[in-house]
Amino acid sequence: MDGIIKPVDDAFWASHSPPCGHRCRCKLISLSHDEAMTRGGVTADIPAGAKADAGWGYKPTQRMEAAQRFITERLNKCGYTPLSNGNTPPIWCNGEARKFLDELGHNRGMNKKDIIAFAEKSAHAKNEHETLFIGEASNHDAILSATGFDVSGYRRVLDNFGIKHIFNRHGIQSIEEKRGQRAVTAQDFTLIPEILTMPDGIEYAGQSRFSKADLIKYWKKIDGEIFYYVEEIRRKRRLVATETMWIMPE
Repeated sequence: MDGIIKPVDDAFWASHSPPCGHRCRCKLISLSHDEAMTRGGVTADIPAGAKADAGWGYKPTQRMEAAQRFITERLNKCGYTPLSNGNTPPIWCNGEARKFLDELGHNRGMNKKDIIAFAEKSAHAKNEHETLFIGEASNHDAILSATGFDVSGYRRVLDNFGIKHIFNRHGIQSIEEKRGQRAVTAQDFTLIPEILTMPDGIEYAGQSRFSKADLIKYWKKIDGEIFYYVEEIRRKRRLVATETMWIMPE
């Protein structure tokens, strides 16, 4: 489509605005009337192959509308049921929910391999503090409703010291069995974004023993187990970060 010239309000751009496919590097530029005329004026005949791939080519003003239509269609397909108060995350059936998030590129917040690698590295953390960004605190309305804390605009991270604590405290199967629990593995951390965005419950969990930061506890039933995850609010840095995690049979 290189060189095509059309008025800015032409219907052509409703289906041919770059990007027009995966990794498309095309772009639009604005021309004055005189500049357009020096380049041959309005393009009358559009080449037969000049079309966008499926799902691409929308005008910038239409992209959010198209994305919303896609999301609504998928939610309807997998049995979306919003909770009555409107402040808490929606409920999906687990299998469809996970597939839906994966197809959107969320992968429960980010790439599973990255989360597992970070968790495994964190198990041996020494003095260097590291965090892994897994998304914005998009459930801030639910947190506000359940705890009274406003974390809108906060970033959500996995904390290597928090993960090391989890492995030390809840990662040894022989010890967890005596507690009636199951040891946390690196794979379990890939479920954290799902637990946070679609929890069965949220509540205030007091303050951190050392930092005195306020804590938020989430829990969610997944495949016959109940996952409990606690994160702390770090107000100075506007973060919510890993505190602890444990797993019990349903």
